[in-house]
Amino acid sequence: MKPFSRLIFILLLSLVLVGCGADKQALEKVVLPVGFIPSVQFAPFYAAIHNGYYAEYGYDVELLYGYEIDAVSLVGSGEYKVAIASGEQVVLAQTQGLPVVYVYNWFEDYPVGITALKTSGINQLSDLTGKIIGIPALQGASYIAYKGFESIGEFDPESIRLDVIGFTQAELLSQGKVDAAVVYLTNEPVVLNEQGYELVTFALSDYLLLVGNGIVTNDSLVENDPEFLQNFIEATNSGVAFVVNNPEEAYELCKQYVPNLENDQTFQYQVLLASIDIWNIEQKGRSDDDAWDNTLTLMSAIGLAGDNLRVEDLFINELIED
Repeated sequence: MKPFSRLIFILLLSLVLVGCGADKQALEKVVLPVGFIPSVQFAPFYAAIHNGYYAEYGYDVELLYGYEIDAVSLVGSGEYKVAIASGEQVVLAQTQGLPVVYVYNWFEDYPVGITALKTSGINQLSDLTGKIIGIPALQGASYIAYKGFESIGEFDPESIRLDVIGFTQAELLSQGKVDAAVVYLTNEPVVLNEQGYELVTFALSDYLLLVGNGIVTNDSLVENDPEFLQNFIEATNSGVAFVVNNPEEAYELCKQYVPNLENDQTFQYQVLLASIDIWNIEQKGRSDDDAWDNTLTLMSAIGLAGDNLRVEDLFINELIED
């Protein structure tokens, strides 16, 4: 390359790099608390970040992980614009007076169920009567799901020994120390299947519709910046569609965001496929009125919802494009 041509090339390259840096700086930083650890279950968000779906709308999205993060409170206070949370967390937040509202239904099915080894003789819900059931904790989605199973009326709750076992469901089931366990459908059943165990699994969504994970925001943002929310939802939908249509490519993409993913590829890929099965794909994020009614009714029955809450105040569908 001639010296003059080389100089022109360097100048042009510098302009391109400066332009890229300016574009990056011009993007609005959006922190999305997810309340978990890096996982393939967040593939739609990784895809939306990596493929530039958020950037197309001017957003530089960073996922904020951590069990200890009170994401809903941070959104209610306005510190963050959006967060990932489940329906029962919105009910709890509004009971505490936080102006939080659910705007995007990511999981069509509540992701919790009860599973047992096939050799246990448990073949239907009524067979749980008199059994030992392990549960991670007496709070959160696992507890709400268990109370949902109780409300169905197929087994006698008084006869159940409910043991708090943390996240050791797969281990204790395989050792026969519990007869059944409350599990996340995208996790422990996949683990046990990979270990060669045959299972009987009852998904709560087959019996009772509750509101699973989705995007929450605060009332002020809905009123003052609905365009941001519409754009964020549309970009998220693009991420979901990419993963659904390209699961293998999406899994490879996850390796850039989830540490050590290549060490357990068979299991983790099955987790991704199990997750896809429960996402809200057809409705593209619209909430189900009946699921919200059931969620509020259940939480009211167990004393976790304020008396003045109304279903119509918990969520909105108006930001979802048809």
